[in-house]
Formats: sequence, C-alpha cells, structure tokens
Amino acid sequence: MRIVIASALDKFNSVTRLWETIRYLTSQSHEWHVVGSGKAFEAVEKQYPDSFGVNYPRDAETEAEREQLLWQYNSDLEAKLQRFRPHVMLLDGEYFASQVAQKLKIPILSIDPQHLFHFARFDITIPPTQFAQLMEVKESVKQIPYRASHYLMPNFIQAPIRSKRAMLTQPVLPQDTLNSEPTRGDKMLAFAWPSLQEDLALFSLVEQPVLAHIPLRKQRQKRERVLFEREVSGSEGQLLRRRKERLPQELAPAELDLQLPPSTRHVTYKIAGHESWSKDLVDARAVLIDGNPVTIAEAIALKKPMLVIPKPDDFPQWCFGQYVEHMGLGEYHPHLTRAALEGFLNRQDRYLDKLTSYQSQSPTFFEGLDQALPQFQTPHQRKPHRTPLQRKSVAGNRPSTDESNEPE
Repeated sequence: MRIVIASALDKFNSVTRLWETIRYLTSQSHEWHVVGSGKAFEAVEKQYPDSFGVNYPRDAETEAEREQLLWQYNSDLEAKLQRFRPHVMLLDGEYFASQVAQKLKIPILSIDPQHLFHFARFDITIPPTQFAQLMEVKESVKQIPYRASHYLMPNFIQAPIRSKRAMLTQPVLPQDTLNSEPTRGDKMLAFAWPSLQEDLALFSLVEQPVLAHIPLRKQRQKRERVLFEREVSGSEGQLLRRRKERLPQELAPAELDLQLPPSTRHVTYKIAGHESWSKDLVDARAVLIDGNPVTIAEAIALKKPMLVIPKPDDFPQWCFGQYVEHMGLGEYHPHLTRAALEGFLNRQDRYLDKLTSYQSQSPTFFEGLDQALPQFQTPHQRKPHRTPLQRKSVAGNRPSTDESNEPE
C-alpha cells in the first residue's frame, strides 16, 4: 500500500510513534511518505529529504503574507500527494495535512489519542467538579477539523469503546524501553515539574532517596551577548559604541546545570530528558509522575509502582491518574503530602505484585494498524460532483447510525 504519515511532532510520544510507524511500515514493504510539523520534524527531514515539512508562518509580517505562505504550502503538498496517489493518510495531529487530504478525498486513518475522550465510556467515577472539565475536553475534540474513516487510539487504559470505527490499542513505546531488563534499586524516580519541586523536601523527612528529573528551558531567550560598551566622540556628540556576540540557540550543558537546585542527602536533581528518564526508570524502585499516559505506559512496561500527582486543572491527567489506581497499578493523589508519600511507600509492594501479573487486553498499536489498513486497499478516487438536489437525495436515503455525533 501507499501510505502518507502526517504527524505534528510537538510531544515526545508523537515522535516515538512516527519513528516506530516508519520502521514498521518499511518492514511490511509498504510505500510511505512523511508530512510533518514541529521542531522535532527537523530530524525526519535530515533522515528523509523527500519528506514534507510544514513550517507554520507564525512570524509573517502581515495576515496577507501568512495566507500567501499557507496557500503555497497547500499547493505544494497537494501536488506531491497527487503524484504519490496514496491509499490512506495516517493522521497524528497534523491538521494542515488533513485539510489537503479531505480536498483530495484521501481516506484518513486517525492515530491521534485525543479521540479517546469522544469514543470511550469511562468506567471510573467522575465527580461534578471534574465533569465540567470532561465536557470541555469533549468539545475541543469535536472541534478537530477532520472526520476519519477509522480511529486508532493508543493508550494504556482499559475502557469500552462506543464505535465499531474506533479501536483502543496499547501505546507505542521506544524499542529500548521494551527490550530493557528492569531492576529495582533503592531510589524513587520523580518527574519534578515546577509546582511539585518544593514538595520534594518530603523525601528527606521520610528518608527515602529520590532522583528528580527537572524540566528546564533548553533554548536561550536572548540570542546575543554584549561584549563591551564604550562612549566615543562623534560629530553629534558622545555616542555609545557596543560590540555584541551572537550566541547559539541551545544552552550549553554547563548553563543548564546552573539552573538546577542544589542536591541534598536524599534528593538528587537532574535535567529532564526522555532518553535519560528511560534509562533511570529501568533501575527505579518506584516512580512519582504526573498523568502523562506515555510515561505511565513506560512504568507499566517496566513494572514500576506509580504515585501519580496530576498537574492542576488538567482533566486528562486526572483521568489517567484515576485509571492507574482503578487498575491497581499505583495511587492517585491531588497533592503530594507526607501521609500520601508514606502510605504509598508502605503499599508499593502490593502494586508491584499487580504489575508483575498485568496483561493488557488491548491489541498492540501495529496489530490494530494491520486490522484497519485492509479497508483502504483500493486507491482513493475523486467522488463525482453532485448537484445540491442529488446530494440531498443521497443524504435522505443514507441509513441512520448511532455515530452521527462523531467528531468532524
């Protein structure tokens, strides 16, 4: 089959899903072409020069200039896809590409996990305080500007799905994580976002060692540095002469280290990075994380008990934290307190037993992909143009379904 993969690479889980999808489609002898956006897509463009990068013109001087650039992207991508003649587009959040696909009548197979909040029937108790946030998330999913022929939703949760056109699959994890042999050291591993960092002092109170990964801004805000300034005499009086030096965009490791808090007897700080996180996760005793579903899936794969503290006012993270507790794989707490930490440390062996015997009921992502792709074997054809009267007649004879409110 000829397949277009269209990904918005703004989060690491999307990056992993793209690279692993490319690897799998290649192993199955499919022809594929990549369209993408986001800073991480630069690596894809270097590896595959024929890929199509969508660089959104955020810095355009005028709205007319921005529209002109978008029109040019649209025209170039449309021409490229017409030459490739794909059977299907695997769409992972790249909405610009979805517009071109709909224009060319290319069927869409969505692999964006967000659709979970439309298709899943959550079997956890959702209190009134969280229900309003759920409705907001559902509404935002409805605003996604495309309608797919089929939906694959990679996530660790187990929940009923209310459409035959949607399937819950296991998340896509890096091969290094899946091939690792986990051990159990004495340290907990914590992802320490800013609102949690002060609470890490609790680990010293209970004398539990913890390795805390702190996310830092890795790009400098000021790209120039003043080397010297001096006043000189000119025809118009005293002038200030200044010499500047241009700095690299990325902060050097030593500059990043200066931003870390000083480590203590029980708390060791480290710069957050997914590769280093995955390596440290292999040897962790347990993990303190937010409700990121991919991080949770990694902890499940490596059999690590989880203490989940979602970021404030983030319904998806609240939901996934509830599912960790519902599935018996760890605990959810709205805040890190000494009682919550001590209780979790006392109960972590219980969660380890559950993790050791845990088996996901969902197919793998690529098993789901193999089930969905055959329906797209025939290359897409442009539908014949119909008059308004003909469209009304066809719509009137269309059988009704219970999926009429699925996201566009």
